[in-house]
Amino acid sequence: MNILMHWQLARVICKSIEKELNIHINKISFLYGNIKPDLQPGSVPHYKHAAVEFVRGEIEKLSEHQETGRWSKQLSERMGVITHYLSDFFCYAHSEFFRDEIVEHYLYEFRLMSHFWKKKKRLKTQNVHHSELLTSPTKILDYIVERHERYLDLITEDSAPFEEDIVHAVGVNILVCVSILSLYFDQGIDWSEWDENSLFYRYLPSANQWS
Repeated sequence: MNILMHWQLARVICKSIEKELNIHINKISFLYGNIKPDLQPGSVPHYKHAAVEFVRGEIEKLSEHQETGRWSKQLSERMGVITHYLSDFFCYAHSEFFRDEIVEHYLYEFRLMSHFWKKKKRLKTQNVHHSELLTSPTKILDYIVERHERYLDLITEDSAPFEEDIVHAVGVNILVCVSILSLYFDQGIDWSEWDENSLFYRYLPSANQWS
């Protein structure tokens, strides 16, 4: 995904987390983290096979750090970096099926961004019970890997799966971010006080949710 697409997805993810969990995110730092890897030529390659261990390490570091205060700039930025890589994991141009040249890579990302602008208001959401939270770094990574495998099953070499890219990137990122938060704050979020039918929402990881 290009920088503008990462920026727009980050705004959606940030807004969703803040609205539903009533948690303050340092928005500028989070947005910066979402574009930071594209501003660093020597960063980890933006493909799952090359970056999954980096993402694992970042998730483990954040999950093990316990804090009861509000978001720091550093935390927000590091969360943004994680979401950047996860978004690229679910981008067709970064998949094993995409074998075109770099020009076609950039063209696909531009078309993906255009599609997002046209369709973003039509994405449907659903409530997610807190029992769906991923309760350890291992479970978080297992979820990412499992969801990525299912994503690959839905796309083909000749497809242009814009909807699949967007709904998977947003849906996976929101659930992963909230799960990391619950670990980072050492259960500082008291889920018992929330209505089980309106704890928080994420975008459904299915292109069928486009109307």
